[in-house]
Amino acid sequence: MKLKQTLRSLLLSLFFLMPHYAARADVEYWQAFSTIFPLTEFENSQLKFQSFTVAQLAPRFDGIGVLRFSNGPFWVLSPNFQVGAYADIIYLEAPAGHPTQEYRFNLEPTFKGLWGEHFQWINRSRVEYRLFPEKDSWRLRNKMRINLQQTDLGFTPFIDNELFISPFETGFDQNRSRLGVQWPLAQGQSLELAYQWRWRKNTQDVWDNDHILTLFFFFNPKLMEAS
Repeated sequence: MKLKQTLRSLLLSLFFLMPHYAARADVEYWQAFSTIFPLTEFENSQLKFQSFTVAQLAPRFDGIGVLRFSNGPFWVLSPNFQVGAYADIIYLEAPAGHPTQEYRFNLEPTFKGLWGEHFQWINRSRVEYRLFPEKDSWRLRNKMRINLQQTDLGFTPFIDNELFISPFETGFDQNRSRLGVQWPLAQGQSLELAYQWRWRKNTQDVWDNDHILTLFFFFNPKLMEAS
């Protein structure tokens, strides 16, 4: 009962905070699909392949602002550690109406663990090499996520925060904080709905903030056994 009251209070606080910042913030909607295909299993590890697509929409864009396709394998080396290697193709619709493309190569180690009986933590780092038509750059990202597990709510509440650092250009230039819930839909399928508050440094070195609604679908089929 206390848990439900705490969650209700958090959501109400978030609702009343949003109008306070709306006058100086942009609004976006992100929708994503993630599919993980099991490839093979070894004695103490698993090899999987992830395909991830996300579309980002906002009033300042003419249509879809960002469309990202990410694909690559990852190795589950233990219950608490995995590492992935992904390649991205990204369509960017700049607010000025000059679309361009970006290509990324990512190395992504992820650590997982438990705090007591109800809290799972996930720490994901990402090293990105980014290629644009006129330049290339490096970026470091780190996300910390906490899931509230083993409750009778029928869903999993979570909170996460991600830092973005461009070490050879703008330094610390973006932060994303999310509060949301994840529902199981069927075996190997789930839906995640969250509110994201993003701070980003613009070209004038001034920090803008955005309110973003994210809706992610996850599909994780099981490895088919050979007959």
